Amino acid sequence: MYTIAVVGLGGSGCEVIRSLMHAFNIASISSNQVKLLIVDRDTISETNLGKQALYNEGSVGEFKSSVARAFIEGQGYRAEAYSTDAARPAFVTKLATAAMTFLCVDNVEARRKIIPALLLAQKTVIDVGSEGLAGSIRLYSSQYPCFYCTSWMYPKRKRPLCSVPGIPRTAEDCILIAAYALSESNANDPQSEESYEAAVLSRANELGEIHNLGLQIAPGDVTNALQQVVSTPFHISGLVASYAVSLWCKYFMGSLDRRTSGTGGLPRNAWPQECLWMISTYNGLYIRAFTLERQKDCSCTFSLPSSSPDRSYSSVVSEYINAPDFTIVADQRIVYSRLLLPGPAAAMPLEKDLEGAIFVYANEKLVYAEWLDYKLPLSV
Repeated sequence: MYTIAVVGLGGSGCEVIRSLMHAFNIASISSNQVKLLIVDRDTISETNLGKQALYNEGSVGEFKSSVARAFIEGQGYRAEAYSTDAARPAFVTKLATAAMTFLCVDNVEARRKIIPALLLAQKTVIDVGSEGLAGSIRLYSSQYPCFYCTSWMYPKRKRPLCSVPGIPRTAEDCILIAAYALSESNANDPQSEESYEAAVLSRANELGEIHNLGLQIAPGDVTNALQQVVSTPFHISGLVASYAVSLWCKYFMGSLDRRTSGTGGLPRNAWPQECLWMISTYNGLYIRAFTLERQKDCSCTFSLPSSSPDRSYSSVVSEYINAPDFTIVADQRIVYSRLLLPGPAAAMPLEKDLEGAIFVYANEKLVYAEWLDYKLPLSV
């Protein structure tokens, strides 16, 4: 069974699902060939309506993943739905069971956690994003530069209004929910900027008290939060998402016919040379593809070193333990290093005690890389 994961069910995620359903129907792909794994921890709020096509007024308050699953099943396909944080270490292992992941999240931190782990698990990621009247699609696999080589692509982004949750968790959530409510109730009643922000401040603090968040929101917090809001029109999300799905159809749909569990078996010449597509509608429609290069000092191979691909963790430890810079990194933490960890040397970790992305460095190079499933229980 070929599994496609869709992470993030906002504007882009909804459109990816709709485009996939259309592609499956056109290509006569049956529910016995493919299923979707969808995840989003948020519930549907009024700010989502009109920009996230799978939801309506009747679904306000429900989990996005549940409503999206009902839509997929209504189209005759199967879906696993999870209402959880996809960037949680325990859940990344679940994502790694999918052959392909469409990443439609609205923050860089989730990308930093999800993309490197999936690449090490030899999976392929299509990162879909839109903001204002433009969008981008980034293809990640071991064929292309790693996430960190191109981190310049992800500056601090403004927050999409449609991503505001129905239940506030932070001061920013309270401010944006209050701002949306006031803009709806006073749509025909113009206010000065000062009185508007004062009203938002009052309402935001009320929300913080109602939900027992223990916050004291200041006027400056309101100003900063409102400056971070940007709205992406519905048709832009649809355009970027449908183009992303068309790339999957062009390059990866054949994986279903070969009954492969992933895209790692694709011959090198089957991959596109480009790995970044920029889409703009500011002055007409422009779609431009780019090739990106790995940075010279990048040590991320996301695969076992080619010299001895069958080496075990224990054999690598035995071979390199005496190297002065011998270092073991597990789940983005240094767990053993004579050079970098102060104090007496810790006990050498056993493979059974490690989880996540495992890297072993020695003699100033990466000598071993492995993906080990997380041992935490998966609760959703």
